[in-house]
Amino acid sequence: MVVSSTVLRAKDTARIVAERLGLGSIRVDKRLDEIDFGALEGKPVAVYHAHLAGADPFTTAPSGGESLQD
Repeated sequence: MVVSSTVLRAKDTARIVAERLGLGSIRVDKRLDEIDFGALEGKPVAVYHAHLAGADPFTTAPSGGESLQD
């Protein structure tokens, strides 16, 4: 079984992989969707960790972004 996020490019890739491996259809799972890091998008992970400064990443969101819980 091939599992993909709901993102179109991921589903397209998953279909190609499933077809080439002879696995048939794919399964889509929203839990695999990407997280919006807002103002920290594209920054090194060290910047993200510094921004959190000990806060809970599951409930703390960067400016304009989502928490891991979202």
